[in-house]
Amino acid sequence: MVISLRDYPFHIPTLLPSDLVCNALTWLGEHDKRFPKTEDTERVNRRRSKVLNENAKEWQIIPEMTYHKFRGAYLRASIVNSGVDPFDYLSYAQSILGDDDEATIKAYQRFQIKTGSLTKI
Repeated sequence: MVISLRDYPFHIPTLLPSDLVCNALTWLGEHDKRFPKTEDTERVNRRRSKVLNENAKEWQIIPEMTYHKFRGAYLRASIVNSGVDPFDYLSYAQSILGDDDEATIKAYQRFQIKTGSLTKI
C-alpha cells in the first residue's frame, strides 16, 4: 500500500513564506546555482556559508551575527516550540538543519533562548 504525503498535513518550520522559498529555488535553478538533491551537504555548506555569513552580518538579530549563530538560534527556537527533549533531539535537529554532522549539531547545544524571547508568531 502506497501512502501519498499529499494526503496528510504536516508542519514544516520555516522563517520565510513558502512562496519566497519556491521563488528562490526557481531562481537558483534558472541560474544554474542549485545543487542536486543528492549533493553532499558539506559541499553545499562550504559553497554557501561565506556568502551567508556576509549577509547575516546585516540582519542584526543577534550581536556579531554569523550564519552559524543564526542556525543555532533557529534550531534552539524550533526545539523549544516543538516540545522535543532538548538533550535527545539529534534526529529532530537533522530534519530541521538538513545536516547529518553530529558534531555540528551538538555544537548548537550551547545556544540558549533568553527568557521571554519571542520564538513563535
